[in-house]
Amino acid sequence: MNRLIFLLFLTVSYLYSPQLRGQHINIEVGTVAANDIEKVFRENMANQTCLDIKAYTYKGSTRVYAEALLICQALMLGGIEPIFNFHQFPNFGRALKELKKGTIHMMFSTAWLSQQQSYFFTSEPLILSGEFEKGIYTLTDHVELLKVKDLNGLKTFAAISSNQFLNDWKMLSDMGIEIYSNPRWELLFKMLKAKHGDFILAEFSPEPDLSIITAGVKLIPVPNVKVTFKDSRHIFVNKDKDNSAIIFSALQSGIKILRQQGRIKKAYQDLGFYNDKTKSWLSLCCE
Repeated sequence: MNRLIFLLFLTVSYLYSPQLRGQHINIEVGTVAANDIEKVFRENMANQTCLDIKAYTYKGSTRVYAEALLICQALMLGGIEPIFNFHQFPNFGRALKELKKGTIHMMFSTAWLSQQQSYFFTSEPLILSGEFEKGIYTLTDHVELLKVKDLNGLKTFAAISSNQFLNDWKMLSDMGIEIYSNPRWELLFKMLKAKHGDFILAEFSPEPDLSIITAGVKLIPVPNVKVTFKDSRHIFVNKDKDNSAIIFSALQSGIKILRQQGRIKKAYQDLGFYNDKTKSWLSLCCE
């Protein structure tokens, strides 16, 4: 496990009200190796704080980065100057287990409400039930799959996913789709390139053609169809860690402020996660 530490300071200009200049608190956060969030945060916070940042995207950015930035902003708005101690895990499932054990205070991204446990405080939702949608992504030359218009057509093709993606796996199973498994996100793309499956479920991107590229493999969504998750996403905080109640209280207060300011919606819109291009697309599951 790679543990890296850096400090996020409020600006010396004191542009923010006194109640925002709270105490420094160490916060153990979990990240997934494939996302490389610690590196991005170190670079972006070199000469500013997360409250100074207005854009939630950069070239190749992901929802996880935007959510990490929202978490940082929420904590600062809630009165904490966080000292983030990073713990990197191989996958989301491992990170969730470490959260339960108390290795970390929180994951630096949202989790499904259905994954909530009695060991956790659960924040206000960042993504409401029914707002989380994914496209059916495939290779640009998979002509037959790109013609699919309904669930019956999709059932003739095989998906690649990870059983660590609990809601994805359940949705595909409920749809009657054959699934091949691989635990690592980037390997899903390589499997598609090698023709060991036909498609993956992936979040929409802000690119003009909605494409995504990982491990050098470009995928595009099957046009006019998507899937919808009936579950909300939240931040979990381990109840038994030092200062967990203070951290959770600040997080809750900050999330409410961010939502009132429209920053949460802006973050997901900037990512293409909330995407006007796909609003009218048919949801094959699960209304």
